[in-house]
Amino acid sequence: MPAETAGFAGSVSGIVETINDRTSAFKIKITKAVPAPSSTAPQPEALVALVVEIGARGARDASGKWTPDPAHIAWIASLKPGKGVTLDVSFSSKMNRLRIEKLPPAP
Repeated sequence: MPAETAGFAGSVSGIVETINDRTSAFKIKITKAVPAPSSTAPQPEALVALVVEIGARGARDASGKWTPDPAHIAWIASLKPGKGVTLDVSFSSKMNRLRIEKLPPAP
């Protein structure tokens, strides 16, 4: 993610490009980015026209292994390349990508 978009939180719309093999993330070409009041991205409009990866949220188990949220995996698996989607996301500095904040209805 470009530095000017780091810290983005809000809603993005775009066209699904690809879904990764494990369905824990997908790439989207962003057509619209609407920052939330909590967003700290210096130039959120710089997201428009970029192809970025959006990952599932998850949690670490007692052993420290990260496991993606099953509902997020199912939603990502239902996506098809070429399909338009809108969803709420936030920036993950650890992964340098966006992650799902709130799932939209099934596509």
